[in-house]
Amino acid sequence: MPLPPDSIFELSKAIWTEEDFDQMGWHDATVHALAFSTDTFELLLDIDYIYAWVDPKPPEEHFNFWISPCTLVFSNVYDFSASIELSQGLEVSDLSRVDETKPRNSDYIKREKEWKWIFDCQQGELSFRSVGFQQITRKMPTRGKRQSFSWEERGNPCFDRSAYK
Repeated sequence: MPLPPDSIFELSKAIWTEEDFDQMGWHDATVHALAFSTDTFELLLDIDYIYAWVDPKPPEEHFNFWISPCTLVFSNVYDFSASIELSQGLEVSDLSRVDETKPRNSDYIKREKEWKWIFDCQQGELSFRSVGFQQITRKMPTRGKRQSFSWEERGNPCFDRSAYK
């Protein structure tokens, strides 16, 4: 549900996890870069996450957005698959998790659940199995008229795991 036009958005925490999944939504999030850490079995994404949509204030006709650059890190990743046709970037339509099972290496990683994660994007689909994620908010969200930052506004792709102060 969008916020009223004159509302102020306050972020409740800087780091989100799979425990927060039902409160989150990645619709229209822009993926600037992705990387694989083969040493740690992680998938890292540099995204612009939309924390809130703001209703237009008449006579405006378009939404505003509270957005922030974030590092999204999935743990214990395997069975990665991608079917994407890129032209100008990667934009998420939806992120879902299905097929909850016990990890094959649960005794070693000390986790009892894993899911198949599916990124449905405007340009195709990414899917993989993982025990969960951390989404680290690198900068305090700011309000703007666009759903993502330009590279000049946000800097080059980044996988930093430092949350804003």
